Amino acid sequence: MSKLILTLCAILMFVPSAHAAISVTAEVDRQSVRVGDRVRVTVQATRTNAPDEPTPSHAGLQLGPEWEAGAQTAESERSDSTGRVKTWYFELTAVAETTSTITPVVILAQPPPEGLQLATNRVLGPPLSVTIQPPEVRPWWLPHPTTIGIIAGLAVSAFTVVRALRRRRQNRPRPVLSPYQEAMAMMEEVHANCREDRAPRFFADVERVLSGYLSRRMGRPLGSATASEMAALVSTYVSDAQTKSDLQAILNRCTTARFSGAKVGFTVLAETEDLTRSVLERLDTLWVTVTPTGETSPGGDRT
Repeated sequence: MSKLILTLCAILMFVPSAHAAISVTAEVDRQSVRVGDRVRVTVQATRTNAPDEPTPSHAGLQLGPEWEAGAQTAESERSDSTGRVKTWYFELTAVAETTSTITPVVILAQPPPEGLQLATNRVLGPPLSVTIQPPEVRPWWLPHPTTIGIIAGLAVSAFTVVRALRRRRQNRPRPVLSPYQEAMAMMEEVHANCREDRAPRFFADVERVLSGYLSRRMGRPLGSATASEMAALVSTYVSDAQTKSDLQAILNRCTTARFSGAKVGFTVLAETEDLTRSVLERLDTLWVTVTPTGETSPGGDRT
């Protein structure tokens, strides 16, 4: 029916309406569009309470070739104290660049009197002007909005997965290292400071490694113990004199470097690192654990 009305309106010439009691208005949702865009046209016919006037029945649009007409989307009707109002809604698609004129047409229900032209059975509304511009040319480097949305969605999903994995890794219980394993792992960090310009930091780290190892093996903190005190405490667990002598020599060297401020060459640093690793290995091998019952258990705790 809509196509029939559109065709009928297109072939009619403009003739002033003979029905003064019926007024037609129209509006379009956008005054400027691009090729490929869709617009919505609203046509409204108002009939006063005149007994001899026919009732608006259908509506259509006079269109040019620059439009592709869709079906009528909706229709509504209401009455009030002044008359009866009927509204139609149409959707159009712009297909060509131009300045277009859209004329609304309302067809009346009562057939025209005998001998009169068909034009007396219709009422034309004021024409609507719409500018149709060329389709938007998107730069080759600018992605389509849909593509941007997809990329953003993937980025958010990837971020969520990475964050979940990171939290899972952080919450995972860390393996408990033995005193020897922990000390040797710390020595790898000490090696990074085995440089002449970082000598004070190097000796401080070596002292921290040895003090931490002995504290864990003895089960008590030794942070404030001197080199001689640490060597004396080790005598309870290790009987090898050379190992105790080397341990005290390293701790004395660390103390001297901390307070003297003298420049230390790379050869001394490298020798201290190697000797520290050797002392840790010997301590762990020769260490004798004393149980609460007085029993002794030789050997280290390496796995």
